[in-house]
Amino acid sequence: MDNGHNSQAITTSRGIVSVPLVDCYYNNGTCTTNSTEPPEIAQNEAHSYGEITPGQRPCLYTTDDDIFSARQNCQYFSNRDQQEFAYRFMEYNPNYDNAHAYPYLTKRLIKASAGACYQYTTGTSWDIASHDGPRSVRVWPYTNGTYNGTISIPIPDTANDSTTYAYLGDLTPQDAIEQACGPRCIYLYAVRFGGPVTNRSEAVFQCSITISNVTNDMDPAHVVPDNTARMAAASIALTGRYTEPNPNGNGTAEQRWQQYRLYPYG
Repeated sequence: MDNGHNSQAITTSRGIVSVPLVDCYYNNGTCTTNSTEPPEIAQNEAHSYGEITPGQRPCLYTTDDDIFSARQNCQYFSNRDQQEFAYRFMEYNPNYDNAHAYPYLTKRLIKASAGACYQYTTGTSWDIASHDGPRSVRVWPYTNGTYNGTISIPIPDTANDSTTYAYLGDLTPQDAIEQACGPRCIYLYAVRFGGPVTNRSEAVFQCSITISNVTNDMDPAHVVPDNTARMAAASIALTGRYTEPNPNGNGTAEQRWQQYRLYPYG
């Protein structure tokens, strides 16, 4: 495009586009998460549900009593004093509301909260090769004066004046070991990029995200298991796309589940 003003001259170039696996949407129109489905589906679906949440205007709360006394159209809640969000489950009367037309809110709650976050400054980045091609991944060194490390992000998942969230586990979040900070907790990274619009400095953040147990549950079906909670905690970064390096010593390929989500102007 001519500097974004018109389309009289269009230039194409080779590149990489990262998209989630959406084959399941053509299988009777739904995605399922049973054990026979590939793990890509569950992780992409977890992110899709997470994307819906910001579209809901949350009500504010300090205590659970604030939630239970809120208006009946409040289902999503944001804590006034800390980075914590709550969801109030609803039900339908099984005897009289087969059409699911008149939901009522229960006292079952689940919460997501951010724990300690660490901010690091970045140094000069460099590009490396990956299974996507030469110079396809950018590496940033970071430090807080005490701890030093590096973070690698595929170049298509980076942009000026934006933020990329990253889940850096080799295993899926459900099976995470090194990136798990508890049975229902996941470590996530965020890289904040500078640029001409925000005029801000680049930085790397590491935060822990925890999903609570469901409170006031009345049935085993109401329980959200630990592995599902870890996947929900990582959902802001999930795409369902794993990386597959060169075959290892026994000749087989190894799936590594580092995943990245770019949020433009975030």
